[in-house]
Amino acid sequence: MREYWDSVSDSLVSSMQYSKFGLHLAPFWRLERKLIIGLCIMHLIKKTEGDRFLLLKSDLWNEALDSKGGNIYDFLGAAIELVDVIGIDISPQICRRAKRNNCSQELDVACGDIRSLPFEQMTYDAILDLSTLDHIPASQTSLVIQEYYRVLKTRGILCLVFDTPTCRILRYLRKLFNYVRYGSRLSFNYWWPLPPDRVRHHLIESGFIILNEIPLGLFSLSPVFLKIAKSRFVDTAFYKYLYHLRGTRDPVRIPRQLLPLSTQYMIIVTK
Repeated sequence: MREYWDSVSDSLVSSMQYSKFGLHLAPFWRLERKLIIGLCIMHLIKKTEGDRFLLLKSDLWNEALDSKGGNIYDFLGAAIELVDVIGIDISPQICRRAKRNNCSQELDVACGDIRSLPFEQMTYDAILDLSTLDHIPASQTSLVIQEYYRVLKTRGILCLVFDTPTCRILRYLRKLFNYVRYGSRLSFNYWWPLPPDRVRHHLIESGFIILNEIPLGLFSLSPVFLKIAKSRFVDTAFYKYLYHLRGTRDPVRIPRQLLPLSTQYMIIVTK
């Protein structure tokens, strides 16, 4: 797997090239990722007193090769002053490029495999996996989740975003969209869409507590739903009404039926 991602990095002499259409859509991706981080961890960062907030970001694709889609520093904004970011990637080539591209921010980079993280137990306040899990064989999903559990601090936050299986028409539209976005074909050998139910099962089995779930992706209105999920009004009015109806304080999931064209899924959990 390491050799494969090195070869992908070598094949892209410079950063990912976007078509004019892709450049117009790039702000959508940056907004979606910024809202994801705002919903998942920004409240924890603001509560940090004295000690620096330690954030692990798996996969350095954006930091090394796809800067137009934004990187972790774009997503964090001014909050970066309170955060130490450690990025991990399996490819030494991608790690070197990410380090070079972000030298002004002094990005800390670790070259390693998320199936066996090179960190001590309970190291990180939060972990962001923004579509790394779906590049690991599906049979090893639980192994990755167990590693995330091991290195996450108690009451820390794990945010998982992963591609999900879709119907044939959506798969075709996704390929067509990527072709128009980049002006060329883009496909990966290592890519396994994951059913949300399976990921949820592995998370609960590992000891995580689910906080929220939201469908995302290409053709969805995910920024709208991310803003709704963060709204205090929704929490006090809409969610409490749903809690009352169900007689439980379990997390309220936004059903996938509301976003039938979603191609990704986000699950936020705590330890």
